[in-house]
Amino acid sequence: MNYKQLFRRPLIAIAILTQSAALAASSDKEAGHWVLDAELSSFTFASVKNDTIAEVHSFSGLSASVNPETGIAVLEIETDTVESGIDIRNQRMKTHLFHTGTHKLATASAEVPANIWTLNIGETIQAELDVEVTIVGIAVPIYVDVDVTHMADHSVVVTPAKQVMLSAGNWALDQGIGKLRSIAGLDSIDLISPVTFRLVFKPQ
Repeated sequence: MNYKQLFRRPLIAIAILTQSAALAASSDKEAGHWVLDAELSSFTFASVKNDTIAEVHSFSGLSASVNPETGIAVLEIETDTVESGIDIRNQRMKTHLFHTGTHKLATASAEVPANIWTLNIGETIQAELDVEVTIVGIAVPIYVDVDVTHMADHSVVVTPAKQVMLSAGNWALDQGIGKLRSIAGLDSIDLISPVTFRLVFKPQ
């Protein structure tokens, strides 16, 4: 009996199975089988009232996925999860700004370069995304520069590489902001809002 051949066969089989699994995992990642980890992700925007008082607001209802066929990523934000730190202000923003009764979601969609999903662990690249942002049913294209990092746990983290500034008038939100200003008795609320986010995608 050739003992060397007897022991080599299981090792060869294990090697083939391991290599096949690795290729399958790589194929899945390249195909775009990624979804957002909402608990680890965040999306915030700031407002400035009376020219000097800045406040940060957030949304907790986030979801996103990547279409494996088109490579298009879609972020969905539940607008009725807006949090400003004051209950009555939350309700006013839902009613007068985001009109959550008829527009429950704001979305951002972009075609994502395939190479961002196959980075080496610890590697970061920068990408310029052509993003279509839809708020209260109005879709507006913008460019967003992002940093994409492959983390040790194999997640992919997307953050702004440059400050993202949204102009309320592009989505007809200026009237709602005017209403909020009037209700609160303020002299002004800026119509330009800085936005930041940290989106954590994990492979499925």
